[in-house]
Amino acid sequence: MAHEKIFITLSILIILIGVTASSGCIQEAEIYTAGVSPAYYPLSEQNHETQEFTGLDIDILNWIAQDQNIKFEFVPMFVSGYKEAVESGEIDLMSAMTVIEERKQTIDFSNPYLTSDFQIIAKKGSDVTLEDVISGSVILAVQMGSAQELWIKNKIGQEEFDKRIGDGRIIQGFSVYGVLKDVTTTTADATIISTNVVSGLLEQYPTLQSVGATKETTYTAYGVSKNESELLEKINAGVANLKASGDWNKLLGKYNIAAKKDTYKIGVDINFSPFAYLDENAELVGYDVDSIKWIAENQGFDVEFVSLRFSEYENAINNGIIDAWYCYLPISDSRMNAVTFTNPYYHSANVVVSLSGSGVTEKEYEAGEVRTGLMTGSSNSKWIGRYFFDNYDDMILSGGLVYYDNLDDMKSGIHSKEVDAIALPRVFVNDEIIDGTYNIILEIGKGDAAAAVKNGDVYLIEMLNKGIDELFSSNQDDVLKDKYNMRRVHI
Repeated sequence: MAHEKIFITLSILIILIGVTASSGCIQEAEIYTAGVSPAYYPLSEQNHETQEFTGLDIDILNWIAQDQNIKFEFVPMFVSGYKEAVESGEIDLMSAMTVIEERKQTIDFSNPYLTSDFQIIAKKGSDVTLEDVISGSVILAVQMGSAQELWIKNKIGQEEFDKRIGDGRIIQGFSVYGVLKDVTTTTADATIISTNVVSGLLEQYPTLQSVGATKETTYTAYGVSKNESELLEKINAGVANLKASGDWNKLLGKYNIAAKKDTYKIGVDINFSPFAYLDENAELVGYDVDSIKWIAENQGFDVEFVSLRFSEYENAINNGIIDAWYCYLPISDSRMNAVTFTNPYYHSANVVVSLSGSGVTEKEYEAGEVRTGLMTGSSNSKWIGRYFFDNYDDMILSGGLVYYDNLDDMKSGIHSKEVDAIALPRVFVNDEIIDGTYNIILEIGKGDAAAAVKNGDVYLIEMLNKGIDELFSSNQDDVLKDKYNMRRVHI
């Protein structure tokens, strides 16, 4: 009997499912048209060959579609046509719209899913400032119809905006790639871009960097037609569910969307006394170590130190092994193409030294007759290469130039007579110069040292710059220089 009851129950259930299906109660997912930019990486981008869309916004909308039992058809749409396309019903939704009061009059916005500000982008080494952009003393490229274009209009007024368009001080482009190209080719001095997309874009344009932020918070949301209140509810519910899940942070990480972390990995070379080294208790100490700890506390984040060789810093930054290198890194033009530097925090002369009493002369050195030790990847090695340009290769082959992986090995090399001289920043050998161990053969020049981060990490670079400013204004810099006996450095 028990088997018969189960069979009858299942039969009735099957009949009910069939009736429900035939009566149309199982609804097909409703399809909505979503406009997305074909050239706004990492939020959205269209492959020219396959015509497929990829990016953070695409992944978000696909996640929402599955969560809310709806579907999206993606259509390419440039920023200049966003507002009109939503208003007219040509599309049901537009992705990655900056919430602006003027736009609220004709379209509805979802709850914001990204918070940002605007970054001023210029060539590395440029002295362009936010004030220059507002005053019109530089040529500015802006994306037509964008929130950034509206921002500068509101700052200077429509009449002044039109005047600058007329005299060429403002150039309008159709895409973010267009305005970035204007800056790389020096057609323009600067452009303005949302912080959310800066990280991904600057990876593609390594000669550019952020030179300042507007400091005015903006919100990114989905623009929805006022006739689509049901869609708006689904979008808001989907975004809320996504952020409550573990997938949200995974998506931000996937597209390297700039966001503040709780903990940053800081690379140091433990053979860089007095900046970073192990004390008698095997504790990591040094001017740079204490500085970044102080800055982290000041700016509200934690640090985790990663011990690396100096020559590894660039690869470690660009491959995500570390977030920043904070261990005496001289600023140079070649390095500026690979990483973004903070404001300088240390200044030192570069010298070539020999052991006192060795008899090595500047004349012998300039003639290329002195075996010289250098650190792999250091700015001094690049300078030596230019200094001995005509016979540099011969000097390498003959052992005239010897490269070391770290500072301690290089110092050991001169004491063991493997080399006759070493080239390095004076701060690393200042005590030995003062006590007479080393004699200066030649002063190469002076240079600034700074910390370095991955191109596009605008949040970290901004926090580090603020922290460095606070370090100096609070006199904590002097405290640390006294602690590590760095006052004796004569430059």
